[in-house]
Amino acid sequence: MLRDALARGHGRARRLARRGNGGLDLLAWGQKYLPEHFRRPPSNMHRWLAEQLDAAQTARGTKLNVLGPRGGSKSTIGTLCLPLRAAVEC
Repeated sequence: MLRDALARGHGRARRLARRGNGGLDLLAWGQKYLPEHFRRPPSNMHRWLAEQLDAAQTARGTKLNVLGPRGGSKSTIGTLCLPLRAAVEC
């Protein structure tokens, strides 16, 4: 059990340390590196979704179901921005 806790803590620390994004949250990263997909200011839903996805990066096994209007950028944030940032940072 102690070994598992240490491994989780070490993994979390490594993920946070290798973030070369200057501390940018997911929305700020998307606005900076994917400006064509982030033309309008983010809504409260976008901010909430980005916070949830940022938190999930350090919590293994997290699942998130999101319901929102069509064309609301749920997929842009969750399936474009998040995986690209993760790929660039690893």
